[in-house]
Amino acid sequence: MNVEEDVVATKKQVHEEDDDEADELVNSLTEKIEEMEGLWYSDDFYGPHGREWVKMSASLVGETATSALVAIKVTGDPYVPAGCETFRTVSWPGLGEKVAAEIQIRADPNDPDGFEWIPGEMTLVKKGQIRLICQFNVLMRSTGTFFKQNDQDDGRSAES
Repeated sequence: MNVEEDVVATKKQVHEEDDDEADELVNSLTEKIEEMEGLWYSDDFYGPHGREWVKMSASLVGETATSALVAIKVTGDPYVPAGCETFRTVSWPGLGEKVAAEIQIRADPNDPDGFEWIPGEMTLVKKGQIRLICQFNVLMRSTGTFFKQNDQDDGRSAES
């Protein structure tokens, strides 16, 4: 093999290795997105309203385009109706990790401008299960568990 052929072979090998690394990254990100995006439900986060459903989507936030999550209510209640953003994170949780979140609330359901965001945190407990905590004030806090709906799950089971 001459020098020119060696250079071409080396470039081809580097290109294939770069492709493999890129494919690995894309596959990893795709898997991560598929694990979090979709329909989720909680029986205990929204109080006496019973089971409520949210659609979780991946989002990029901030100047550095950090990965985050946004949840839109599919079913709603008088305080935060269906179609409204109910919570969002400022980053993406790893398994067992807590990330800062913001939860949208409204004290008076008759006030169309009464929405506000309060601090909270999200924990990815395990695949298909998150815990959301919001701190209304020093004395009042709400904690709830969300479960991801699987293709096999019709939404009636308590956990997949």
